[in-house]
Amino acid sequence: MPSVCGSQTCSPGYSGDSCELMEEDKVPPTVEYCPPGDIWVAAPDGTAFVSWDDPIFADNVRVDRVVNAGGLKPGRALQWGTYDVAYVAYDKAGNAAQCAFKIYVLSELGGGRDGSGSSGSGSRARALGLGLGILLSSI
Repeated sequence: MPSVCGSQTCSPGYSGDSCELMEEDKVPPTVEYCPPGDIWVAAPDGTAFVSWDDPIFADNVRVDRVVNAGGLKPGRALQWGTYDVAYVAYDKAGNAAQCAFKIYVLSELGGGRDGSGSSGSGSRARALGLGLGILLSSI
């Protein structure tokens, strides 16, 4: 256990003479990484395999579990439509943090939110459509 000028300092969330007492944790986890913005994918034949990087969470004590609330997983085939993706991280005390984004699978990428045909959000997706690898990224 660390000490400061002869007195001990306990890890966050612990107290006591030997840092053996766990205090009530009131600090929620934090989102260290969440895919930046929504993901837009062109699927001319109606289906595309879409992947994204899993979010990363941290906590002052410990992240107990991460729940994929929507059940969508990277690398799955998605048909045309809009999909909500949400991950929720919990610590032992029940505090929570969320990473959420949408996936848009369209027949073509035209007339995006900024009118340029891209999402304009800096998001990226790795998609396979028609057996061709397509890397979508916007500036």
